Amino acid sequence: MKYQPGGTTALDPQTGQGTPHFAYGYAAQAVEVEVDTRTGVTRVLRVITVHDVGRTINRQLVEGQIEGCLAQALGYALTENFISVEGKIVTPYFSTYLLPTTLDMPAEIYPIILENPDPNGPFGARGVAEMPLVPFAPAVAAAIHDATGAWVSDLPMTPERVLRALDHQVRDLNQVEVGVAHVNGAERTLSTGLGNGSFHDSDAARTQRFNDAIERNRGQEAEIT
Repeated sequence: MKYQPGGTTALDPQTGQGTPHFAYGYAAQAVEVEVDTRTGVTRVLRVITVHDVGRTINRQLVEGQIEGCLAQALGYALTENFISVEGKIVTPYFSTYLLPTTLDMPAEIYPIILENPDPNGPFGARGVAEMPLVPFAPAVAAAIHDATGAWVSDLPMTPERVLRALDHQVRDLNQVEVGVAHVNGAERTLSTGLGNGSFHDSDAARTQRFNDAIERNRGQEAEIT
């Protein structure tokens, strides 16, 4: 028996339509993160990664590919900040261009494999390749937002960019519905957008901005409750 893949076509320059591939895989992810709001450091604690690979010909290889690609995705999303200025690379060393290590990987990775065979793939297989890379950065950004209320829109989501997004979130605090957040074991009246992120009284400037925004919203809290 000989496998013959389906034909492909170039994309039409006018409509953008075409058949560039003969089989497609699908992936979805959910991640849990921990964000230090003093330093901006984000750690991914847990990943649930679901892949429709059509048919799993070798399950161990598929799971290994998913886990290995997550290491690549982690660097792409959080650490690998390639900077070029006027054609010159200014992050040429591993001390400035940070590759993730084993210690950076999530402690919990749950690869879930779905099998909906594709009639165009060999034995129904769709493949896996770098599918885990595609949804990871958006999932991390959504998790950071869920934890802190701040959106980080640039990649990689370095500590500096996370802090910048948190500062913007503080400035917009008076526009967010007031609620109660549990922070460092104590209850403080904060914007629900801040979620359960860490709070550090040693950062006097940020603390003052928090307190000012909270005072502005106390009247709104009374109306909500």
